[in-house]
Amino acid sequence: MKRFKGKFWLVILAAFALRVLPLRWHSFHPDEALYSWWASQIATGEDPLLLSAWVDKPPLFLYILAASFKLFGISEASARFTGIFAGTLSVALTKAWLRALYGERVSIIGTTLLAFLPFTVLFSPTALTDPWLLALMVGSMWMACRPDKPSLTAFLAGLGAGLALGTKQQGLFFAPFSLFLTSRHKKEGFPRFFWLLGFLIPLAFVVWWDALRWATRPSFWERSLATYGGLSFVRWHELGKRFLDWLKLISWIAGGPVPALVLTLPLLQTRSLQARFNRAVLAFVACWFIIHWLFNFQIWDRYVLPLAPFLVALWGQGLAECSGHKWKLPVILVTLSFSLLSLRPEGLPAGSNYSLYDGVEELAHYLRENARPGDTIYHRHLGWHLHFYLNRTGIEIRWYSSPEDLVKDLKAHGSGEKLLVFTPFEEEEPVLQALERWGYSAEKVAEIHRARVYKIP
Repeated sequence: MKRFKGKFWLVILAAFALRVLPLRWHSFHPDEALYSWWASQIATGEDPLLLSAWVDKPPLFLYILAASFKLFGISEASARFTGIFAGTLSVALTKAWLRALYGERVSIIGTTLLAFLPFTVLFSPTALTDPWLLALMVGSMWMACRPDKPSLTAFLAGLGAGLALGTKQQGLFFAPFSLFLTSRHKKEGFPRFFWLLGFLIPLAFVVWWDALRWATRPSFWERSLATYGGLSFVRWHELGKRFLDWLKLISWIAGGPVPALVLTLPLLQTRSLQARFNRAVLAFVACWFIIHWLFNFQIWDRYVLPLAPFLVALWGQGLAECSGHKWKLPVILVTLSFSLLSLRPEGLPAGSNYSLYDGVEELAHYLRENARPGDTIYHRHLGWHLHFYLNRTGIEIRWYSSPEDLVKDLKAHGSGEKLLVFTPFEEEEPVLQALERWGYSAEKVAEIHRARVYKIP
C-alpha cells in the first residue's frame, strides 16, 4: 500500500491518457456545438456578455471554453480539452476528498475506480458542463472535510459549491451536501457562516452577469425552464419505466448492470452502510433519484455523472473492508474487464461516445470551401453545429420545420445560392419529393460520412 501510495501519480497520468483516447472518436453532440458557439462569441469579442444569445446555462463554463479558445484556437479539440482537464482534476480531487474522509486505503481504491471506469472517462473529452460541475463539486466536498483551518476551508467549500452552481443549475442539488460536510466535524468558529460567505461570492457574480442581459434576453433560469418545457410531476403510468431507465443509467457508472452489481456486493457484506456518513450518502443519492424519477427530468446520461464520486466512495469502502475475502480480486478483474469492453467506439453509449453527428466537421469544412457569403444553407438538425463552424463567414443558416415550410422560405428568399443539408440519420426523400411537387429540382453535390448536400437551383 505504501509503495502504491508513493506512485499514485501514475494513476493520474493513466486517467489523463484514457480521457484523451476518445477525443476524436465521434463529432460534437449538439449541446457541445451550442456551448462552443456561445464561447466563440466571447473569445472573439463579438458578444463578450452574450447579450444577443438565448443562454440557458450559468456563465462560468462558457468563459472557461472561451479561455481555451483564446489559448488554443477555436476548434472541437480545444473545446473538449477543457473537459479532459476537468475529468483528470476530478480524479485528483476525489483522491484528496476520500483520504480526508476515509483514509488512504479507501481513497486509493475509490479513486482508481473513478479513474478507470468508462462512464467518467467518456464524459471527460466533451465540451459539456458536467465534467466541470463534477470537479468543482468534489473540490467543495474535499474542503468541507478538511479538519484544519475550519474558517478558511469552510469558505473554500462554499466557494466551490458556488462555482459549481455557476457552471450548471444542478449545482443546487449538491450544495446542501457540501454544507452538511462543512459542519460535520468542526466545533470551533462559524463554519456555516463562512461557507455561506464563500457560496454567495460566485452567486453574486452570476446574478450580476445575468442581470446585465435582462434588457434584451430572459434570465438563464427562465430560459432553461422554457427550453425544458417546465418541471412537473410525471404521469403515474410512466413511473415504472422511468424507475428502470434511471437505474440502468446509474449502473453505467460502473460500466453496466453486471459490474455495478459486482461492485455493490462487497459493500453489502460489510458494516460500511451502518456508518453515519454512508447513511447520509445513501440518503442523498436516494433523494436525487426520487426527484429525477418523479419529476419530468429528461433521462439523460449526463445527469447521472455527478453521482460517480458518491458511488465510488461506497464501493471503495466496501472493497477496502473485505480485504481478507478471496473474491476481492475476481471482483476487481470482472469490473475492469467490463470497463475495457465498454471503453471503445460504439461501446458504452455515454458522454462523447455517440456517432449520430459523425462527419459534421468535414461537412462544415466542405461548406466553408464551397459556399459564398450571401448563400443560404437550409437544415433541420444541424443549426448549432453550423453556427459554430460557419460563424462570421457571411453564410446565412436557416432552419425549416417541414418540407412545406422549406418551400415557403425558398419563395420568400430568392437571392443567392441555396444549399440543403441532411444528417446521416435523416430521410431526404419526403423533402425532395415536396420540392419536386413545387417545381424545385435539388441536385446532390456532396456526400460526407453519409451527410448529404443538395443544391437548389
